[in-house]
Amino acid sequence: MSFSRLSSEISDRAATVGAIKELVTSLIDQVKTLKNALDDARDHAAEFGLVITGDGAVIDGPGTSDVGAVAGTLGGPAATAAASAAKAAKEAARTEITARVHAILATAADVEADTTAILTKAAEGGFTGDGMSVEDASRKGRAGADRMFEAPVPPRDIEQQKHYLDTLSPEQRQELITERPYLLAEAYGIDPKVRDEAIRNWIPQLREDLLDDRADLRRLGHASNDDLVVAIDNKLADLDTLVDQAHNPPGTPDELKRYLLGLKPYEDGIGAIVAQNDITTADHVAVHVPGMTTTTRDNPEAGTDLIGELDKLSKLDRQMEDHLTSTGRRHETVATVTYMNMKFPGQDMPVLNALAEAGQPTFADEAAPDLARALEGMKATSTEGNHLTVLGHSYGSLTTSEGLQAGGPADAVVFYGSPGLESSGEPFDADSLGVGPDNRYVMLAAKEPIQAAVAFDPFGGRPQDNPDLTRLDAGVNVERDLVGSTGHSQYEVEESTSLWNLGAVATGSPDLIIGFDRQQFDQQNYHQTPFGRFPDYDF
Repeated sequence: MSFSRLSSEISDRAATVGAIKELVTSLIDQVKTLKNALDDARDHAAEFGLVITGDGAVIDGPGTSDVGAVAGTLGGPAATAAASAAKAAKEAARTEITARVHAILATAADVEADTTAILTKAAEGGFTGDGMSVEDASRKGRAGADRMFEAPVPPRDIEQQKHYLDTLSPEQRQELITERPYLLAEAYGIDPKVRDEAIRNWIPQLREDLLDDRADLRRLGHASNDDLVVAIDNKLADLDTLVDQAHNPPGTPDELKRYLLGLKPYEDGIGAIVAQNDITTADHVAVHVPGMTTTTRDNPEAGTDLIGELDKLSKLDRQMEDHLTSTGRRHETVATVTYMNMKFPGQDMPVLNALAEAGQPTFADEAAPDLARALEGMKATSTEGNHLTVLGHSYGSLTTSEGLQAGGPADAVVFYGSPGLESSGEPFDADSLGVGPDNRYVMLAAKEPIQAAVAFDPFGGRPQDNPDLTRLDAGVNVERDLVGSTGHSQYEVEESTSLWNLGAVATGSPDLIIGFDRQQFDQQNYHQTPFGRFPDYDF
């Protein structure tokens, strides 16, 4: 055998040994993590008299299945209520433990597949040293195995996502957050603070990719006003705004921080979900879904941008806190969220074109599944359970309705300035929202130009006339010294009846709600002509 061939074989074997060493090290860490996660799940199950079977099922332990029923039968009403509560807690624990076990099993299956792939590659001589020194070849082999042993993608199920990171070794978790953060941007069951960290890591990576793409286009001769180049510039502007507006200065307390809960690039922009305050600990979470022409990047002329959204959230936040204080619930906390994780109709186009595009249900239909999952994640990641309200304005009311119909959970909902609530062409059915009849609201300001569109019933009927929605007032309220809102964009004016009502619903304060004043609305909204009564519009 020649010296060069011997040297090459030694180099290849060093690479193979390096790969096997990396596999063994990773397996030790991973098995330890999975064992700890499974032990925790078993301990939690034992607290409720449950056991985990070999195939991952969570069943009643011996002699525990009828304990609650027997206790309820032998005792009086108090014992019956206690037994019912114990049974509900047990079933909730069963659901949570089942999701945890499924997450563990999914990661274990991925570990097995990765191990098989690495061993097969090693057996087939797939790890090569390319004539490197033993040390360099070993490092090359370790790096190759490490790439093959990376963390699996998060599970689709929101409940399983809650436990997904607990099944990963520390090295895998860190690799995921820093090297592949995009995988967590829409994994809404994962701790929002971890998701925020990952998204903030993704932004500079995304920016670098966009700059490379723009440079490639310019080298190919595309002018700065070319649609493809403009689309990239819009995305870069969106990222700039996100970084600027979501910045938390040093020392900012958790309850005042802004969090990036989602990030979604689309063809000519980037959407996001941004929270003010910590949604995991807040007692009351209000999610605002804005309407047409909304962009992440600055749009000062229209005010339909992230800066404007965060200003609305701040006003709503203050109103909610005022309501909690006035009702003796100052200890309860609030968080507000803007859902902008979609492409909105009417972006960057003349008004008439924007209105025509807003007449299409496509944007709401495409966003609805993601909104539903985002809401599900806000419920799932709440540490003590929250009161979750969704506030849909303008076209955002249609998106909100479709998101709730797609399974998004909410305790209350307000549709305001709404063109309609059903995209299918069928009449709107309020029961399809999954929200109780006492917590479904609609609001329409006087001189609201959306009335012109609603007159044609483009989306399943006129929301303000729906008997299954409680109408809130938006006019002047002398008793509480509140101003009235008119037109399409004054619902969040401070010291207004409309903002008061939004805050009352969002804090679960029905006694504070100001009901609809039909007489005042009619006087302010309509003018009489020889041909009948017609609404005025305040643009």
